Amino acid sequence: MNKDTNKAAAPENINNPEATNDHDIIRSVLQGDVNAYALLVKRYQLPVYNLLLRMLSSQSEAEELTQLSFLSRLMKHCPNSGLDSGF
Repeated sequence: MNKDTNKAAAPENINNPEATNDHDIIRSVLQGDVNAYALLVKRYQLPVYNLLLRMLSSQSEAEELTQLSFLSRLMKHCPNSGLDSGF
């Protein structure tokens, strides 16, 4: 078996949100695909925000926690993203 067949290929249709499942998007994110991360954020940002808004009843806190949620997941699962370095 060829080594390359074990590698997860990035989905060819990453720019079509309806045609791409979450598993493929996450696999691409873990491989460093910034566009896939943006797609994942675009897909789930509003539902996460709405949930937090209902829980907190504060727009500013819901916005902040939504951003922190996505950033913390990125930093945890993609340590080479460069987001953990200081200014």
